Amino acid sequence: MQDQNTKSLDQYNAPSFKSPTSWYTSDTINEYIKMIVKRSEGEVYAVVTDFIVAYLRGGYPAVRRWIKKDIHTIKLLFVPMNVYESHWILTVVNIPEKTVTSYDSLKSYKGPYPMVLKNFLIEWEMDKKGKASTWTLQIGETSRQTNGHDCGPFTVELAEKMSRGDTTPINANFMPFIRLRHKNEIIAGELFN
Repeated sequence: MQDQNTKSLDQYNAPSFKSPTSWYTSDTINEYIKMIVKRSEGEVYAVVTDFIVAYLRGGYPAVRRWIKKDIHTIKLLFVPMNVYESHWILTVVNIPEKTVTSYDSLKSYKGPYPMVLKNFLIEWEMDKKGKASTWTLQIGETSRQTNGHDCGPFTVELAEKMSRGDTTPINANFMPFIRLRHKNEIIAGELFN
């Protein structure tokens, strides 16, 4: 019997924590990053995991209203991306520095999504401001995952650390504990750090 005061994982997040080798679902990535944005008090913003796919399918008009604030009022824009339909990466837009940086815990993705995001930013600025900035694409340094199933935890953990300005590398050996913390934070509906 479950304690009435304890929230359980819903059907959308439960698959992410079924086993220590479960892949994080897009719902888990979205929910966790939403908690990061909430805690950041306006410094950080994020789009959902299917943003880039929707942009590729329908162009700028399809996602024009997805970002509901002026990006020039924030510091970081997190864009979690599912690549190869089986791997999570995090692309981070640093607004003051005008950079679009991809972080890949397998160091394997060489595809177009970061460039696609850069194109979106140019279109967004032209639409909202009448002129576009010069955005620089970069590959970010991050710890490497040691298996084929921890890209989701790496993605959200990196976003969480970056939102606080924490540059400590993620230790792949601690991933079981990081996964447990993610699960407990989602159940609690708030971040513990």
